[in-house]
Amino acid sequence: LKNILSDMKRGYTIVANGYNAVKNISQGNFSMHEVFLDGLMLVNPEIKKYERVADIITYQQHLISEYKSAYDRFRNSGTFSPQELSYLYSIYGRLLDQSIGSLDELLTVITSSKLRMSDD
Repeated sequence: LKNILSDMKRGYTIVANGYNAVKNISQGNFSMHEVFLDGLMLVNPEIKKYERVADIITYQQHLISEYKSAYDRFRNSGTFSPQELSYLYSIYGRLLDQSIGSLDELLTVITSSKLRMSDD
């Protein structure tokens, strides 16, 4: 009986060690996949510091400044009727909305965790 219990204890130890080894391997595999998947949520640093990003933001700022300046000139010139000014206001308003939309999209692309690259 003592030998049987001793054999059972050895068997249990072998099974427990084997289970722990498999568990550790699978946990390591999961961690490796987690690192990979988390990496898909990050923005490549080269994209973040791409010089054209700053240029695009600067161009959008210039566009908005020009819009304000031009609309003020049109309004103060006395050349345009109220209906024409209203039309210009709606055109420039759409231009401003599209400009803001473009900046929002750009910020979404260069901000980590906003988009996720597919591994397909």
